[in-house]
Amino acid sequence: PQPAEATDPVAVLCEVFAEVLGRPSAGPDDSFFALGGDSIRSIRLVRAARRRGLALSTEDVFVHPTPAGLATRLGGPSAPRSTDPAPVPATGARGPLDTAYPGHRGVLPLTPLQAGLLSGGPGAGSVMRLVLDLSGELDVPALRRAVRELGRRHPNLCAAFVRQPAGPPVQVLCDRPLTLEELDLRALTPEARDTRLAELTAEERATRLDPEDPPLLRFTLVRQAPDRFQLRIVGHHLLLDGWSNQLLLPELLALYRGDVLPDAVPFGDHLAWLGGLDREQAMTAWDDHLAGAEPTLLAPGAPAADGWPGRTTHRLGPEETGRLTAAAAALGVTANTVLQCCWALVLAERTGRHDVVFGAITSGRSPQVPGVESIVGFLINTFPVRVRLRPEETLAALLRRVQGEQARMMPHRHADLAAVTDRLGVEALFDTAVVFENFPPADPEAARNLPGLRVEGATTESAGHHPLSLMVLPRDGGTDVNLLHRTGAAAPGRSRVLLDGVLTVLRTLLADPDTPVGRLTGTGAAAPTPAGPRVAALIGGEDAHPAFDTLLPLREKGGETPLFCVHPAGGVGWMYSALTHHLDADRPVYALQDRGLNGADRLHGSVEDMAADYVAEIRARRPHGPYQLLGWSFGGLVAHAMACELQRAGERVERLILLDSHVLADLDELPPAPEGAGARQMYGALLDFAGVRPPGLRDDELDDARFLGIVRDGDSLLSDISERHLVAMGGAYDNNLRLARTHRPGRYTGDVLLVRARPDEGPGALSPDPAGWHPYVSGRVDVHTSEHTHGDLACPASLAGIARVLEPGGPGEKEGDHG
Repeated sequence: PQPAEATDPVAVLCEVFAEVLGRPSAGPDDSFFALGGDSIRSIRLVRAARRRGLALSTEDVFVHPTPAGLATRLGGPSAPRSTDPAPVPATGARGPLDTAYPGHRGVLPLTPLQAGLLSGGPGAGSVMRLVLDLSGELDVPALRRAVRELGRRHPNLCAAFVRQPAGPPVQVLCDRPLTLEELDLRALTPEARDTRLAELTAEERATRLDPEDPPLLRFTLVRQAPDRFQLRIVGHHLLLDGWSNQLLLPELLALYRGDVLPDAVPFGDHLAWLGGLDREQAMTAWDDHLAGAEPTLLAPGAPAADGWPGRTTHRLGPEETGRLTAAAAALGVTANTVLQCCWALVLAERTGRHDVVFGAITSGRSPQVPGVESIVGFLINTFPVRVRLRPEETLAALLRRVQGEQARMMPHRHADLAAVTDRLGVEALFDTAVVFENFPPADPEAARNLPGLRVEGATTESAGHHPLSLMVLPRDGGTDVNLLHRTGAAAPGRSRVLLDGVLTVLRTLLADPDTPVGRLTGTGAAAPTPAGPRVAALIGGEDAHPAFDTLLPLREKGGETPLFCVHPAGGVGWMYSALTHHLDADRPVYALQDRGLNGADRLHGSVEDMAADYVAEIRARRPHGPYQLLGWSFGGLVAHAMACELQRAGERVERLILLDSHVLADLDELPPAPEGAGARQMYGALLDFAGVRPPGLRDDELDDARFLGIVRDGDSLLSDISERHLVAMGGAYDNNLRLARTHRPGRYTGDVLLVRARPDEGPGALSPDPAGWHPYVSGRVDVHTSEHTHGDLACPASLAGIARVLEPGGPGEKEGDHG
């Protein structure tokens, strides 16, 4: 047969495939992804095809990944364009900007993610850092000229970001050059110099740059020795994305050498393309794609991003990375899709949901913009990834389906995430993200041929934009898999558990891609319940499914006034089942449990919020009083607040019983509570309760990973509880401990029975005066002293004694009335 004509689109595309993927040839039916393609190479493929006169989109590559398939897409409709580009103030209306920034070089709109960061979204104040280690003879004036020329070539690196009184925010290309500062540490000893460099790193990470006060890119040359230097660069994240970081240093070094470079592709070209897209069509597409989706929040209530995130790391070696690459190619998907689905399965297991949403990052670089690969600026955008899990589906089928669903949304990834979220009527759609940093690596030749100077190393880092970010970076033949966690989002131990979960799913996939999804997430018909038969027996039933319900029935039948028992700080109320063996058989008994025990619902922000929530729960079961309320320790504070809430609603509280509960906010001296201390204390209590604490193990040695490892290695009641719920108990304890330390009760009108524990004798033990309740109770405070200590007050023997006190005529030590 005759060879294909050069104008045959399929033959041309075969040549383009081979060119972009670095292969000797490609066939008409070869999959781009099976040959090693990914999202970055898809941009190169589309650009190369366009140079050959073939108009394609990256979406086409993902949906029709073979030359023969892509040939059917040639001449199709291009991306919808809008006649309403992103607005900037008209020339005549720029007076305030002209005054504030005299001599500026223009005014540009912001990208959606720039606008989100500027308005105070996740990572609003974050910076990125680059450090270049140099040795040899450095020409400082030449470096200073190179820094200044870099700003001249890319005016957006000298921009100010301005919130206007009316209209959208803008970036003003200011006439403020990039400069090079110097810091001389040559006189310091090596130890003092290392200390100062560490201090510099901490200072840079803590830097908060004012977006309206450019330049927002700062260069500092640190002299360490006559022939050793560090070039340290700190910039606001509004200026540069990861791809651009890989362009910045090579260009700076080329300017230092004095190379003549081609004109830079303006950042404004990307903004012009972005402004011409049909935004309303994108919004409609996201409305349809996300219809029915609910927020997936792994760290609900976490404080706003502040400070540098912690980092939990794992490195996949070359062999495991090779297996990942081969598995993705065999399935016709990208490694990015593989890691995204691993994260989706971890989210599903942690939240107990089969429909999860998280964020992902798109490069934002459209092949329709000539020279887009070389634009320096902030082009990325965050978009939602929705993964709906089907228990019977195999992992391989899940990967292919998710990649196909994402491909259909590719034309709309430029959309404004804030607008997408607003249209759904939620405050936040997700608080985690997957970032696969597969941008083109820096040209290694750029660091060579520097006269008398050598580049010894280069590092970059950024703070991330979300409370939890899974960041994947292929490098040096392996793959770094990092979990970045903001303060309050996850303690290091919990972060390790999450990362281990990702690795477990990944290794399962590599070993057997036909594994059913339900086997990993607990969403299948034979999936494990949150708790097993030993927990069911503990709460007095055969079914453990309701074990973590907010209102847990311990005994539903009976005509007497029901007793509602509020959980202690750990959040569970199972121990109260012992009361059912000793109270009147006609008295219903319920336990109220922390709503955050499922690891998905938002933790309460105050005792009052919790009390209002629980009152709604009990009134849904029993609309009107009378009510009996009981609470142990922290639960006593909540029970008292519930009693006040019910009285305000005109309901009668027949009895309020507080089990060694005290107003901590009134105590003069409270020992400090370090972050995570409550969770560690809870883990220790659980190990003691189950009888599996290793000899000599202290609570302060317990993090999530150590605790869960002990549970896995043993066979106890804890083995019947899912890891998600075990970790959530620690989180609930931490939160409730914080609430207890600041809560000041309202005033309850009625009598209170206070069961006081036998004083502990250990260090730091508290034995508050029962009279501390006087300001918060208008009736009697009747005190009964138990023979049990605080920690044992809810053991079966203690609760048996308390049940006898609760029955009419039970013994009690009267303290007397007070007003």
